Parts: sequence; structure tokens; C-alpha cells
Amino acid sequence: LSCAAFLAYIAFFEFAVFNVLTGVFVDHAMKVSAADRELALAEQNKKERTEAERLRDTCRLIDADGDGKISWPEFHAFLAYENGYRNMA
Repeated sequence: LSCAAFLAYIAFFEFAVFNVLTGVFVDHAMKVSAADRELALAEQNKKERTEAERLRDTCRLIDADGDGKISWPEFHAFLAYENGYRNMA
């Protein structure tokens, strides 16, 4: 009886130690992945800002008279140039 109790005691505490070790490992993995997620979000935000600036530059290029509006003739003239189609892609 005492041998079985001792084995149950050892098994219980072994399970508890492995549970704690698993918790530490998972916590560390979550912290590392959170940093990666923040880096990915920062890169995505930078890409979006770059694309927005590119779009603003294209719109400024299309707006030939500088009135802040793109008219159909301005747009058509922009597309008539060879670079116009490349800027829109």
C-alpha cells in the first residue's frame, strides 16, 4: 500500500512539474510571437503609408492645373502618356 501511494505521489508531482514547465514554455512562445506580430503590423502600416503616398503623388501628377480636382481631360491626358498606365498599375 505504501509503495502504491509513493508511486501516486511521484506521478502527481511529476505531472505538476511538467505542467509548470509547459506553462513557462508556452508563455515564452506567446511573448516571442507577440513581438513578431507587432513587427508585422508595423511593416504593414509602413507599406500602407507608402502606398498612400504613392497614390497622392499620382493624383498630384494627374492634376495638371493644381486645383485639387482631377477632371476627365486631365485623367485622359495622363493615360495618354506611356508612364500613365504604369503609374496606375
